[in-house]
Amino acid sequence: MTPPNLAGYTLTEKCYQSHRSLVYRGIRAADQQRVVVKFMQEDPSFESLAHFRNQYYISRQLGQAGVEVGIVTVLALERYQHGYALVMQDSGAVALSDYTSAHPLDLTQFFEVAIALSGILHVLHQQHIIHKDINGHRVCSRRGDTTNQGNQS
Repeated sequence: MTPPNLAGYTLTEKCYQSHRSLVYRGIRAADQQRVVVKFMQEDPSFESLAHFRNQYYISRQLGQAGVEVGIVTVLALERYQHGYALVMQDSGAVALSDYTSAHPLDLTQFFEVAIALSGILHVLHQQHIIHKDINGHRVCSRRGDTTNQGNQS
């Protein structure tokens, strides 16, 4: 499958695909920064457009409020075809589900991830944000670090 063509970005690796979104790693041409780009699937509904845009604004507000512990930095919301592309900073992390498939966690590691994730959820709750769809594809890990890279809504 050919990656989407988003002006100003070179997409290099498909990371994830669901019925609602498509996620690629790539490079932003302007400054060669590594990015993760989340695309809406084709012909999104008005509700999906609003949800995607709200995800961007909530993430930006968290960053502006200084809430950075475990939350991915959102860089831009780009128009793409009939929807949006959400551009995020690429920390090099992988989906927790992919990581644990290749590296099963022992009990200590499991609890370290669980505690880190509960801390992130605590921070979101303090900001009056409820995450409605937490799963192993939306949680990213980088050598023991846990990062919430999914939808905040």
